[in-house]
Amino acid sequence: MLTRFPDIDGASYLLGSAIRSNKLEAAKLLLKDTTTLENGEYNYVYEACKNNNMDILMLLFEKRTKVEIGDGSEVIQVCENNNLGMLKHFLERNPNLVLNQDYGLKEAIYHKNVETIKLLIDHGADDSEHRESILKVARDLNDHELIEFCLNMDRQN
Repeated sequence: MLTRFPDIDGASYLLGSAIRSNKLEAAKLLLKDTTTLENGEYNYVYEACKNNNMDILMLLFEKRTKVEIGDGSEVIQVCENNNLGMLKHFLERNPNLVLNQDYGLKEAIYHKNVETIKLLIDHGADDSEHRESILKVARDLNDHELIEFCLNMDRQN
């Protein structure tokens, strides 16, 4: 029976395909009786983030999918998509994943996602290497609040 998977490892082609295709109902069916879920060959969390699919991400989190420090691909994708809701969930679940590396901040700066930049800095992202880039983004977008924020950071140091 398709729905009897107490544990699914990271090699479930069906689940990976459902998530990549944004098929929430199929993913729910495949995960119906699942108690634990691990990433492996298929990084389910990354695929949900890449598709900007909060519903599937929350389903994965309900199944206690572990989100651990790795290459930061999930965080990069969330920051590229400027998905503040997803980013907040990552910060709640594993702030070290988001803040220990500056992957997300680099991506947010590159894509000029001001709200994501602000959220990361507000949660303690190390901006010391990126202040000039952040200030450039702020000036390019004529974001006076972010310009002032950057100038205040420089004055504090």
